[in-house]
Amino acid sequence: MLNLPKKAILITLKVFDIIGNYEEIQISRTSNVKAHHLRPMSSATNPKDDESLKWLQRKQFDEICLQFRNTWDLYLKFYTVFLTFNITALGLTIQFMSGVNRVPVIVVFLLQNVLSMITAIRISQFSRKMAIRLERICRNLMPEALQSARVEFRHLMDSPIPGELGYWGGIANAIAHVLMIVCWISLFFLKSDGIR
Repeated sequence: MLNLPKKAILITLKVFDIIGNYEEIQISRTSNVKAHHLRPMSSATNPKDDESLKWLQRKQFDEICLQFRNTWDLYLKFYTVFLTFNITALGLTIQFMSGVNRVPVIVVFLLQNVLSMITAIRISQFSRKMAIRLERICRNLMPEALQSARVEFRHLMDSPIPGELGYWGGIANAIAHVLMIVCWISLFFLKSDGIR
């Protein structure tokens, strides 16, 4: 009888086999893990494997859609609050702080804007990547008869999430952060001691 670690390895490899559409990896009785012939299978070996693959693709489809919505929801909340706080701090720094006392505030907001710009770029890449993954899943789930059928069913093979909108929205937010960085850097050269 196999001990627990071998069973865990077998289960993990079986899931990998279903998801990756590869031949099963053989495990010897001596607990040595050996990968033999990791080549794509031409088709599912039996209907049960095909059903499992379809179920996993549907589950992945649902999870990616949920992840996309939640990611953008959290990002837009963060971006709205940060942009408001950023502009308010910029105005208050100009109005109430002298040149020397501004330096720590400027450095902090510069770093925050750089990190936020990187986040915006990553969000845009994430959006495009998820749209491509969902399009592949849609094409795999679409029956072959419908894929070659009339034009009105072709939209069902497209990604259901607005990946391109997310991509360009993230790029626009990154540009906004660059502009805020320019505004904060310009405070280094502003000679005013503030209005009191």
